[in-house]
Amino acid sequence: MSTELAARSSRRPTLAHLVTHNGAQLLGLAALAVAQPLLDLLGRNPTYFVATGLGNGEILALALLLTLGLPALLLLAELVVFAIDERAGHLVHLGLVGLLGALLGAGLARHVAAGSDVVTMAMALAVGGAVIVGLRRSPSLALGLRYLALAPLLVLGAFLFASETSSLLFGHEAEAATSVTVGSPAPVVLLQLDELPLASIMRSDGTINEARFPGFARLAAESTWYRNASTVSSGTNRSVPATLSGIVPEAELPTSAEYPDNLFTLLGGSYEFDVHETVARLCPQSLCPTTASTPAAAGLGDALADTALVFGHVVLPPGLRSSLAPVDRSWGDFLDREAVVAETDGAAVPGAVDENAADPQAQGRDLDAWIERFPADAERTLSYAHVLLPHTPWLMTASGLPLTDPGPEPGIDDTGRWSADPVLVREGLRMHLMQVQYVDGRIEALMDRLQALGTWDDTLVVVVADHGEAFTPGQPGRVPVEGTEAEIFSVPLFVKYPGQGAGEVNDINALTIDVLPTIVDALEIDTDWSFDGQSLLDPAERRDDKAVAPNELLRPVYVDSVFPVSARNETWLPGLLDERGLAPVEPYTDLVGQPVDVLDVRGDSGVRWQTFEPVEDHTADSTTIPLVQVGTVLDVEGPLPTAGLFVVNGQVAGVALAFVCEGTTCTFRGLLDEAALAPRDNQMDLLLPDPDAPGAFRRAQYERMAGR
Repeated sequence: MSTELAARSSRRPTLAHLVTHNGAQLLGLAALAVAQPLLDLLGRNPTYFVATGLGNGEILALALLLTLGLPALLLLAELVVFAIDERAGHLVHLGLVGLLGALLGAGLARHVAAGSDVVTMAMALAVGGAVIVGLRRSPSLALGLRYLALAPLLVLGAFLFASETSSLLFGHEAEAATSVTVGSPAPVVLLQLDELPLASIMRSDGTINEARFPGFARLAAESTWYRNASTVSSGTNRSVPATLSGIVPEAELPTSAEYPDNLFTLLGGSYEFDVHETVARLCPQSLCPTTASTPAAAGLGDALADTALVFGHVVLPPGLRSSLAPVDRSWGDFLDREAVVAETDGAAVPGAVDENAADPQAQGRDLDAWIERFPADAERTLSYAHVLLPHTPWLMTASGLPLTDPGPEPGIDDTGRWSADPVLVREGLRMHLMQVQYVDGRIEALMDRLQALGTWDDTLVVVVADHGEAFTPGQPGRVPVEGTEAEIFSVPLFVKYPGQGAGEVNDINALTIDVLPTIVDALEIDTDWSFDGQSLLDPAERRDDKAVAPNELLRPVYVDSVFPVSARNETWLPGLLDERGLAPVEPYTDLVGQPVDVLDVRGDSGVRWQTFEPVEDHTADSTTIPLVQVGTVLDVEGPLPTAGLFVVNGQVAGVALAFVCEGTTCTFRGLLDEAALAPRDNQMDLLLPDPDAPGAFRRAQYERMAGR
């Protein structure tokens, strides 16, 4: 028995001893196992704090809770047990240090073999076990763990003073520029969309897909469409300030401290603002004091929930990580991104969406409210909005209703990489395009509002996306790789100049950093600021290359590289360019929209089927819509199905596909044509191909899923 254990057995440990010995060990281990990896991640991603609206005090409180709060909580639990039973207290202490050691080992495994469950578990058990054994048998290790109590100070200091977040904590906001003269003042409306590739709204012949996106087509008909436009960054935290500052972005933080010369500080001395920022704080509080101008504060509780989820992604084995909510598809409040509408007793509750959540429905409401606030007679006004639309999650439809329960985003894993199966990627594309249709309706609302106010002709209107999204099988959706540049860098850019009478397509080499110099030129602003961008109104000495932010490994491409992407989308979705829409896909493209009477249906198949989204519950008063069908077929015998048909109210409304079978049970998904749904009393059948008669079908027996 060690000297320390012998001494411990001879006397009951005092409170001071427990705090200075056991507490110090917990403090040091927690700093290495929990606080250091989390604060390192947060320190390297300061945009999280900007996007969630956390103030400096809340950031400091979060850091203190991670470094000191967790070990204090563990020590308190240990002290309670010691007060009840000393032996149990010693066991609890060994268990806690072993757990922290296991977490440390699991975190280290991410650097050795991130994709291996076996390695993660082995390293967790090895490190956790080594800490327990060493603590029991080695006084030197016990002493070393006590000295490790200094680690939280180092971890906290590195986060506060040496990380990228330190500039957010100690930086100073910019102020309005002085001596700025606006020679031709006009109202300015600038809408910045998020994650919208040009290929999503464009035909393969280079025109706007008017059948699917009449709003964008109408905008193109009354503005200048810079078809060859591209962003200089694939990340929102750089692409947004690039548009608003006119310079190639280098700073990580989208704040006025990092980009003091921007649209807001330029016009701050002479214009009134209505600014809605979602991920950035480029408009200083002195110019944008209202809550609508800054990201909605998530709160310290939400931040703690986010960090807990992030920590799960850091330490859990890959097999368990896949079941966690993703943390790379939004800027914060990760757990709330899965739900758009709250439910009570299975019924959707209108207006139950968290107003602070950056889900598509909340973003759409923010955008609609911003449009309604357009002034009627103010010449010197700037209305700016950046909304996370049509950014994931893809939950909205053309009608403005959110999907009932679409399940996880199809075809993309927790690292953001698409499946190699084009069928699954196509499903993701269809959901994306539905949300683009929703955005298209907002574009029409914007134009309708300005025209109703009588200010459309005189207003300078800019609609631009910050970056795109790739839908290439086997490749990342957001990280540019060779072959996806056209989807990620090429973005829509429309400028309607004051007094412009007709639309125009302009293929000059345009970049998002050209937006602010163009506004300066259009309003005849006298300023000594210098820009990396060029005015789109000045065709002389146009650049030949496509500039890019320093952190990008690939460069944007020219618009002719976008045409093949649009052609691929049209091949995947044969109804994309006409009234058939997104529902028709192979192998039953020509059957969607047909009455079921024209099919050769030969009775029942003997297979039962269920769906998570029963259409019989849908009425004209529903606040969600069951267009994405996810379900199960049971009792499958013989050849396994690969595709089927959804029949709604006697009409073929979609194709069931993406069948995955285990034994006699198969899952499937598909998309319904919204036009097939009636205001009430909807009925749906699932038809599966008859294996004994090519071209014929048999009806599966519907069975309502329990709880639905």
